Amino acid sequence: MNIHNSHTKDSLIKIIKVLELDIKYSNLVKEDLKENLIAFCHTYEEHIRLKKNPYNFKIIKNLIDYLESPNDKKRIMLSMKEKEKLIDYSRKVISFVNNGSDYDISVFDDKDELHYTIIFICKFGGTISTCRRAIKIINDTLPPNKHYEMYLDDETKDELNKKELKKYLSQPKFHSKDKKVLISFD
Repeated sequence: MNIHNSHTKDSLIKIIKVLELDIKYSNLVKEDLKENLIAFCHTYEEHIRLKKNPYNFKIIKNLIDYLESPNDKKRIMLSMKEKEKLIDYSRKVISFVNNGSDYDISVFDDKDELHYTIIFICKFGGTISTCRRAIKIINDTLPPNKHYEMYLDDETKDELNKKELKKYLSQPKFHSKDKKVLISFD
């Protein structure tokens, strides 16, 4: 068994938590975690039936098949260089908007270069907060018919929804009560 490299450490930990596997993962690097998961699967492959779970795994063999195949929830695995490049492009877009969308004092020569940069950011930068902020800022300055749509994978959407809900619930609510007050001067 060999775990495919597209599975991140966080996704492996999530699988361990959801399936309630008896694997300690707190202080392990990804390679050690993969080794422990492989050892667990080989040891208990014939002996354990899994509880009902969102992955629909009934036996360990289903888990092994899933881990050996590429992670389909991760559309693209970006390297650190690619992430830095996306963040750099996003900062350029933000500075373009902050400078009044003036091509004379920006790094962009024309509308086409800006457009292709924004398309590149939308396609690959959904998991990076700076990229999402750049697209939000550029959409706020453009007319409504020229908005750009950012690709977000399911995990990022869920995470953003949870943050939005947490922010909404943590804000104090103001309720006013209307009632008559009688003031008398003696």
